[in-house]
Amino acid sequence: MNHTYPLNTLLPKEIELAKEFKTSRPTVNHAIHNLVQQGFLEQRKRLGTIVKRNKIQQEFIQVIQSYNQEMDAKGLKAKTKVLSSKEIALL
Repeated sequence: MNHTYPLNTLLPKEIELAKEFKTSRPTVNHAIHNLVQQGFLEQRKRLGTIVKRNKIQQEFIQVIQSYNQEMDAKGLKAKTKVLSSKEIALL
């Protein structure tokens, strides 16, 4: 088993995770709580625990960085998408 859970999917129940990872349910509960606090998981009543993308934390920094540098530091890849293009004549 690869132990990877895609974004926006429900995690298995705590008891199932405890069996899968061969650990106790309180350990799984503690791990889930920590991941919720870090923004990787979201718990919803009557639905379960959902895998989420970690929110980008804004930090006040002394050094000014470009957007690309800031995203690289956070492990994200910035990209540009051209929505339209046209040629214009210069006078």
